[in-house]
Amino acid sequence: SGALVSMTVGGSEIVTRRSARSFIADTYTTRASGAVAVVVYVDNVAVGSGMVTLEPGHDYTLLAWDAGTSVQISLVADDNRPSATHRARVRLINAMSGSVVPVTLSVNYSPIAEYIEAGTVSIAAELDAGTDYQFDVTNAQTLAPLLTRESVTLLADGVYTFFLAGGGTSTITATLRKDR
Repeated sequence: SGALVSMTVGGSEIVTRRSARSFIADTYTTRASGAVAVVVYVDNVAVGSGMVTLEPGHDYTLLAWDAGTSVQISLVADDNRPSATHRARVRLINAMSGSVVPVTLSVNYSPIAEYIEAGTVSIAAELDAGTDYQFDVTNAQTLAPLLTRESVTLLADGVYTFFLAGGGTSTITATLRKDR
């Protein structure tokens, strides 16, 4: 759909009219710690709201996703520290909308994140740096394939988030973001 999403945190707009189906921000915004109100707008209509608590010195990812009946808000803690063994760290965020099935992420046919519910994040898995990895996302309940990414490169000491978005009546998309 052509719907546009905006988000405010503590009364300040942090996302302005971006595609509602697959928007993944590419910057951090600094906010004071404490309890703050979050409001999600679609086409300038408030569709979800809630309170989140921001701890001092922490980084977060704010998710807005459609659970099929209402917009949900999830605050996910980020841990962008590199691996002590200089490997790549990869986590999956399931931000799919309209479909609330858990998913599994496999890398080169081995699961690294299993039964990740919509609106949640996996624990980071550590992988050797390398090229030509294959990422496969499947429905954890039926094992039906949902998405494949080939020729993925992971760098030593890299910290990555694999965002899964779309779903429902929209194409499932994914973005691998290098957080560090």
